[in-house]
Amino acid sequence: MKKAISILCLVALVLSICAGCGGSTTTTTPPASTSSDATTTAPAADAGTDDTVYTFKWAHVSPEKGDKQGDAILETIDALTEKSNGRIEIQYYPASELGSEDEIFEGIQMGTIDIGTLSCGSMSNFVPDLAATTIPFLFRDRHEAWDFFDSDCASYLSDCVYNKTGVRVLGWAENGLRCFSSTKKQIKSPADLTGMRIRTQQNPVTMEMVTAMGGNPQAIAFSELYTALQQGTVDAQENPPSLIFTQGLYEVTPYLTLDYHVYDFLGVFMNETALNKLPDDLKTVFNECIADFVVRERQLSEEYDTRDIKNMEDNGVTVYTPTADEHQAFVDSTVNVVDTVRGIAGDEAVDKVMAQLETLRG
Repeated sequence: MKKAISILCLVALVLSICAGCGGSTTTTTPPASTSSDATTTAPAADAGTDDTVYTFKWAHVSPEKGDKQGDAILETIDALTEKSNGRIEIQYYPASELGSEDEIFEGIQMGTIDIGTLSCGSMSNFVPDLAATTIPFLFRDRHEAWDFFDSDCASYLSDCVYNKTGVRVLGWAENGLRCFSSTKKQIKSPADLTGMRIRTQQNPVTMEMVTAMGGNPQAIAFSELYTALQQGTVDAQENPPSLIFTQGLYEVTPYLTLDYHVYDFLGVFMNETALNKLPDDLKTVFNECIADFVVRERQLSEEYDTRDIKNMEDNGVTVYTPTADEHQAFVDSTVNVVDTVRGIAGDEAVDKVMAQLETLRG
């Protein structure tokens, strides 16, 4: 009898232990990917009903507002918030808060930054093919440049960026039409640049262009440019008119020449892992808003150039537009720079750019 009771007790004990072990299951959530800094604040769900908030870092080097790029980004952030019902959140880092353009692009590659709007001067250091668009006086005007950067050749350049860096190009906006401003005298022809120390980006094509015109190129960081002009380290610089005004460079360069020697794009670059975090419905919203950003930023670039050229005139800057003969002298002085571009970008990229322009011009 005692033996039977002992067996029953043992069975009861085993059943009790089994019930306790089988009553719950512990699930371990894998750690989030570290390949991108984009974060989510809720678990993924069906794309149509997902209430996850997707957060992205957007960085650039221009002013936060009052500048075509900054103002267009602020409008785009509002549009993304509204159209996604708050599910897309942008953390905004303007004015080089996250570093130079080179550092921002490297951050995009590593995933510590999600989106960057960056100019050709920096990007051609990472993707030499892009230098094909920096041939001096390549475009007749900014509207022809817009048509080009909406063309099949621009898609080819986007593929070059992705194939060489793994970063996606979402669109091609405008950094501006670059021109000279000087501390000492009006620049009316290449002869006026002879012996002048001209600040340029660390870009071999721009430096070769200045050399071909007779100037002495000096690669100086943009953050140090104002002081370099003020202290006489350099005699002149080249940038789009609106940037010359918004950055206060007109205060130390009272002579502006609208020669428009190079059209400078503003690419929208994004970490692919961050982009792929978005469900399909939000990808549609995101892509639409970026497309609107490109159109709006270009529009503001043109408007702000007109506005800020007048602002500079009102502040005592002498603004000069070269005559047809003077303009041709600039073009003629730089005709061989294309050879330098071919050596950097390669014949394929240059030939594709030239062929696309021929198609656009009919």
